[in-house]
Amino acid sequence: MLYTDGLVEAYGPDEQRYGQERLKEIVRLQNGADADRMRQSILSDLETFTRGFSQKDDVTLVVMKVAGKGGERGGD
Repeated sequence: MLYTDGLVEAYGPDEQRYGQERLKEIVRLQNGADADRMRQSILSDLETFTRGFSQKDDVTLVVMKVAGKGGERGGD
């Protein structure tokens, strides 16, 4: 997952920041989800948190998951 500071520094109407701890909790709760579902969950939670409060910075979020068989390594 890659994101800009605009995500964790987003403010709600009460001037509280979204923060890394809240982001970590959403990621933990969505651990088994595919990348698109995790992205949607984070952005939905951010929207709920900010409640339409105008932000001063842009938000960029990229979520990727690598598919493959666990434990296998490529050729040496």
